Amino acid sequence: MKFNNETRAFGSIRKTRRWGTCGVILGLAALGLITSPVRADERVNPNPATNAKSLQGSPTVDSTKDQGSSEKSIGSVEVTVNREKVESAVSAAKKAGLIVKETEVEGGLVTNSDELAKKTAEIESSYDKQATTIVDESEKVETRKKEKQDSYDKAKDQYDKDLAEYNRKLAELRDQRVQGSTNGIKLYGEFDQSKRGSLDYYSKLTAVFDSSIPNLETVEGALGANKNTTLTLNKDLQHDRLENKDFYGHSDSKGTYGGSVITGIKQGSTFTLHNVGKTKTGKTISARFVARNNPIPEHKIAGNPSTYTRLNVWWNKAKTDTDISSVNFNPYNYTNVEWDIHYYDEKTGKPIDLGLVSIYSDLDFGQAVRHTYGDNSTGIVVNPSGSSVKETTVNGKTYWVGVKADGVYKQDDPSGLNRYKAGDPYYTDVDDYNSIPEGSIVSVGHGSVQRLTYLQHGDKPFSTYTESQSSAYREYWNNWNKDHGKAADSDDEIFSSGFAFQLWGGRSIINQLEEPKPPLKPSESTTPREVEVTYTRLRTTPTVEKLVKNSAGTNVNNSSVPKLSEVVWELETKPLAANRKETTIYELTDNLPQGYLLDLAKTVAQNQDFTVTYDKDKHQLKGSLKAEGLVKVNTDLSKAYKTPVLKVYGTVTNDGATYKNNFHLNLNNEFESYSNIVKVTTPGKPNDPDNPNNNLIKPLKHNHNKDGVIIDGKTVLAGSTNYYHITLDYDQYKGIKADPSAILKGFGAIDDYPEEAVTINKSDIRYIDSEGKEVSGISVYQYDSIEAVDNDKVKAFLESSEIKPKGAFQVFLVDDPEAYFKQYIKAGKSVTIIDPMVTKEELRNTGKSFENTAYQVDFGNGYKTDTVVNNVPTVKPTKKNLNKAGVDIDGKQVLAGTVNYYTVTADYSQYKGIEADKDRIGKGFYIVDDYPEEAVTINQDGVQVTDSKGQVVKGLKMALYKSLEKAPSGVQEALKSRNFTPKGAIQVFEAENPEEFYKTYVQTGEVLTITNPMTVKKELGQTGGKYENTAYQIDFGMAYVTDTVVNNVPKIEPKKDVVIDHLSKESLDGKEVKLNQTFNYKLVGSLIPKDRSEQLFEYKFSDDYDETHDDYQSVYKVFAAVDFETSDGQKFKAGDELTKFTSQVVDKAKGKVDISFDDAFLKSILETSEFQAEVYLQMTRIQSGTVENTYYHTVNGVEVVSNTVVTHTPEEPKTPEEHPQQPERSLPSTGEQASAELLLAGLAMGGAAAGLLYSKRKKKEA
Repeated sequence: MKFNNETRAFGSIRKTRRWGTCGVILGLAALGLITSPVRADERVNPNPATNAKSLQGSPTVDSTKDQGSSEKSIGSVEVTVNREKVESAVSAAKKAGLIVKETEVEGGLVTNSDELAKKTAEIESSYDKQATTIVDESEKVETRKKEKQDSYDKAKDQYDKDLAEYNRKLAELRDQRVQGSTNGIKLYGEFDQSKRGSLDYYSKLTAVFDSSIPNLETVEGALGANKNTTLTLNKDLQHDRLENKDFYGHSDSKGTYGGSVITGIKQGSTFTLHNVGKTKTGKTISARFVARNNPIPEHKIAGNPSTYTRLNVWWNKAKTDTDISSVNFNPYNYTNVEWDIHYYDEKTGKPIDLGLVSIYSDLDFGQAVRHTYGDNSTGIVVNPSGSSVKETTVNGKTYWVGVKADGVYKQDDPSGLNRYKAGDPYYTDVDDYNSIPEGSIVSVGHGSVQRLTYLQHGDKPFSTYTESQSSAYREYWNNWNKDHGKAADSDDEIFSSGFAFQLWGGRSIINQLEEPKPPLKPSESTTPREVEVTYTRLRTTPTVEKLVKNSAGTNVNNSSVPKLSEVVWELETKPLAANRKETTIYELTDNLPQGYLLDLAKTVAQNQDFTVTYDKDKHQLKGSLKAEGLVKVNTDLSKAYKTPVLKVYGTVTNDGATYKNNFHLNLNNEFESYSNIVKVTTPGKPNDPDNPNNNLIKPLKHNHNKDGVIIDGKTVLAGSTNYYHITLDYDQYKGIKADPSAILKGFGAIDDYPEEAVTINKSDIRYIDSEGKEVSGISVYQYDSIEAVDNDKVKAFLESSEIKPKGAFQVFLVDDPEAYFKQYIKAGKSVTIIDPMVTKEELRNTGKSFENTAYQVDFGNGYKTDTVVNNVPTVKPTKKNLNKAGVDIDGKQVLAGTVNYYTVTADYSQYKGIEADKDRIGKGFYIVDDYPEEAVTINQDGVQVTDSKGQVVKGLKMALYKSLEKAPSGVQEALKSRNFTPKGAIQVFEAENPEEFYKTYVQTGEVLTITNPMTVKKELGQTGGKYENTAYQIDFGMAYVTDTVVNNVPKIEPKKDVVIDHLSKESLDGKEVKLNQTFNYKLVGSLIPKDRSEQLFEYKFSDDYDETHDDYQSVYKVFAAVDFETSDGQKFKAGDELTKFTSQVVDKAKGKVDISFDDAFLKSILETSEFQAEVYLQMTRIQSGTVENTYYHTVNGVEVVSNTVVTHTPEEPKTPEEHPQQPERSLPSTGEQASAELLLAGLAMGGAAAGLLYSKRKKKEA
């Protein structure tokens, strides 16, 4: 391998070897040179390769048209199959009277002689089967016709006999008496007087139903309850509570009776008697009973459950199949029984118009009956002489009432019911049919709905007894029982008030004669049958087939193939059928797919039987069979012939493309056939429906940290390792079919890495597949430039892919392409290259970015990854000195005693989103303050650490160390590695939990501010001097230094002098002051420099004078010593009097005076101005001796002592005592006005008295 040691400058612009060192502007210009405008309608390749970026064009019009006709043909040859046998059968069927439906269907196209023979045999077999079926059906029709005719003939013979018998009987009856008649019905005959006392009394009567009544049905035998009769309650009805208690004397406890006692009766209530007989036509008769009205009870007592209506419907159960019982009705407390009877066919539910002859017997005790039929008439009613039945009218309707009587009542009804009066008929019992004709009538009629009405009292109005009548009746009843030695009965018994009547039953007593109906002739009921016959038309066509293969001859239809690999289309015609006509034209046309680069020369050379032509504009190839080929086709037309296959050679040139192709055959200009469509695809198509998993060739480039976290676009640390992953995307190749020539172009990757920013860690390069297994057999080559490549395989790899890296690059090349293809490419297993590179240390704190791009190369085709960009951070912690108001006072004059609010800003904003290695995080996070311990004292209680939102930072601990050697190792190592040496003591802020601190503040890009109040030591005011402060931010083991903040403390230098007055320049310090002389102590305040950090708030003079030698009368004056300006715009000059801005406090007993400037005045002095003042204290020497004097000067709380002045006052010789006149003092003791004259006066002469030499300095009293 060759390595280039050339060093390049870099920044946010990638390497620019091609364009030299002209810099960013020229580099951008170069980009412009290779950029062309993109039209709005221009399609963009979503997955371009480096060596073929064009997109596949749209199919040609002819290609689309041919594919739209795939597997279709135009024209055919018809084959006739013999169908004489089936046609003969059809002719016979038509003669037999069958309707024959003949249809002709297409038998489809057959493509070869074998299929033609098979299809012909199938059709002939079908014709034979159809002929057999038709013949069979014809024979069945003839048989059925004969059977029907025979049946008709037999029925007709019977009908003729029945009709003759009917006419004979009818003729006999016409000579007899007509008992009654109605529409279509007559009742003939006489009563058989010899049979009185039985139903046979009516046996000589005959009811004749003539044919004028359509759909009439008559009963076979008699209606009544038989073995199959059942009763159902259908609507509103319930079973009576006494039904099974034998209350009615005929419960079914012994299986003797059928039926039910029903209650709940009201208008519309319904029950049904099923299977009560059969019609002569065989229908099963059922009768549905529907209540016509609401019952009127005889008794109704409110709240009495025994006064209710019920109806017992019962019959004697049949023991044999021939037993028939009447259906008996016992109404209880029910005076007006009125029901519609609906007769219907039990099987179909359809109504039956039923002709009935009914005998009603046992009409007695004034009971009345009315039976009406379908026409609402009472039909024929025969009331024989001696019946004791009277026709009467009730409510406008005709009823028949039983009136058999045995004299009259001799008294009124004693029961309380007023049922009769003395003289009313005394009705007696009729003994059912044993008394016939007494109590009997005959009713004849027809209808599907008939109405039966039975009244308990036909001779009385419908009404219910009153409750008092019913109660009287109960009393009467039980009194009778008592008189006859019987127990009292229950109300159920007393108020049952029942009667009985029968319906149907017995045997057929009265003869019925019904005119027979003629049978239907066969022609009237026979519909001609229909049979179908299908003829098949058979056609034959030559069949064509399209194949697609690679250069190795492998079928690649519906497969993915590598781009730029050879694809061969094969145009094949299946053998031409035997017995074909002569072939004069045999032409194959192939409209090639776009993006398929035809190798015309090879195609012509490989197809010597054809004349091959190519229309470039249409992208259309034609192959016509030469004359000698046609001779071979036509040599023996009776046999099938296989024509040669036309092969088309070329290359697929597009990524993500689909190459669909078919061809068509032209035979004699009479027949055309279009082949199937074959298809190959190349990988790289987004959202490919043929490969829904992932068809894009999308190699991935990611940068990972040591812990495996993706750090694309993230900040990285100098010295950290970038684990670049190049994932070679092979899933789209799963199942791909590639020929050896494509495979031998090779597989691998090219990494155009930023050599100016990173150093490759070659020993740790690894390869793993998508299953996590190690991959071997890949060699890596590294070059400083493309010109330095000296390996032929690498050169070919670069040339085929047309990849031209800029600057240094790596090539990863598979050693055995065929083995690699089978194991990874064809299996769709992606391979990831892990390529570790260390960020160079010289990038530290430059803020520069670097980028890395790679390429995947498969089958010689290159595909570019996304470019991964990273940057190193610029960490710039800041240090400031603020005053209490937050004003930056860096470089300003700071008075002793002032509080410096140092701030250190730890700026993590450059780290936002960083994904640092865990071991780098483990090196910790620190902020170190190299504070000037000789000048300041840290106010530890006032230390605060806040984030950018002003919230208190958690997880930082603070400690003070006397030197760096005492500090934590992480601090020592980081500072020493950068040759940072603190001057002495340091203050360290340390993250207690580096991981949490990293996540909370560093990774989120926070900015932390440490506010560190430090007070300037007061003693520094006596000496003055400069002090400095520097801080360090330590992240991930790397230290970054702030600017150094420098401040100066001015020296407080008060001066004391002795002068005659403020105008005098002569100093009396060390000189003589005469006794009683007036003089001034001059107190010169310290010069306060401009550019101060704080406002002045205290400027004070304190003089502890010798009150035993000096007399102070509170006279003083203050003057400006320098020019200055105040915030309200006043400008003061040196010498301006400032006394009015001061005040004094005098203690004469102790000899103390304090002169102080007003606070407001001091604060108004601009910090940009100097300030200095002088105070003159007027004194009078009152005693001889040596006097020393010092004053104390206080500036903003810092007190400094001045120099000491000394004066001498000699003793005066004793002379006569004189009393000189004391000068008038014009200055008040307040000090606010001073006497100019006094200050200007000379020394006053004191007394002549001598004094002792006095030399002492008063001590300050507490």
